[in-house]
Formats: sequence, structure tokens, C-alpha cells
Amino acid sequence: MKYLKQPIAWRTNREDKCTGHFFEGRFYSGALLTESAVLAAMAYVDLNPVRAKIAKSIEQSRSSSICTRLSLVENTPERLNDALMPLVSGLDGKRTQLTMTLGTYIEHLRWFTATTSPGQQPDERSRWFVRVASIKKRQRALGLMDDLKDWVSRHGHKRLGDSLPG
Repeated sequence: MKYLKQPIAWRTNREDKCTGHFFEGRFYSGALLTESAVLAAMAYVDLNPVRAKIAKSIEQSRSSSICTRLSLVENTPERLNDALMPLVSGLDGKRTQLTMTLGTYIEHLRWFTATTSPGQQPDERSRWFVRVASIKKRQRALGLMDDLKDWVSRHGHKRLGDSLPG
């Protein structure tokens, strides 16, 4: 995003005779270290039109990836039992096959549009709400604690709450 927004910011700042970031803090990137982090990020993006009240349900979310996935299901219902498409990491080129099926992913997205609150959900549902909500925190990395500790160590970062070396 840095290389995309920098020329836009320069031009806009010249035109408006001001300084500063064009998009401010709207965009960031965080490492998604586990399948659950990838799925939470996908759900966060797919649910944006519902959260913004542009759509009342995922079925009404036009021009979104969930709309494309739902049209696949309409044309070939057997796709519901297939795992979500493999991902290619931009860092190491590994292909990662997600284990969640399209049908389960759609079911999880529909949980968010249900009228009951997260506190009233069964355990699995509550964990899913927490994972997706954690995307809002704009962390440098998301995943399980062991994966986060390894990532922090490899990248020379410090975790919040870790004491400074003595």
C-alpha cells in the first residue's frame, strides 16, 4: 500500500497545498500466521458491506468476494463440500490448502448476520466472533500464541507487555 498511496498523497498534497498522509491510517498489513487468522481476515472483509449497512445479508453484498462465492454455489451446489481455494503466500510461495469448506465458511458468515448477540452463541460461534473482531485491532501479526512468539522473534519485534532487557 505504501507504494500505491505515496504518489497519490504527493499529488493531492500539491493540489490541496497541504502535507500529511493521504489515506491516514486506513490501510495496514498484518501477517496472517494461521488458517484461523486467514479465515477471520476473509470474513472481516466479506462482512464489510453488512457492517456498513450497505447490505442486510451476505446474499445482498454485491461486488464482493462472498457474492462471487455464493454465485458459484448457485451454479454448482456440490462446491459447498469443497475446501476453500488454496492460497499462495507472498512471502515464501508456499501453497496453503485451507481445510474449511465453502459451506461451513458461508454458515459462519451467516452467524454474524443473525439477530442474537455473540454472548448468546455456543462456544465455537463465540470464538469465531472473537477471531473476526480481532482483525480490527490492526496487529502486526495474527495467529496462535506460539506462532506469534516465533514471528516476533524472527522479525526482531517486541510483544506488548514484554519487559525490556535488563
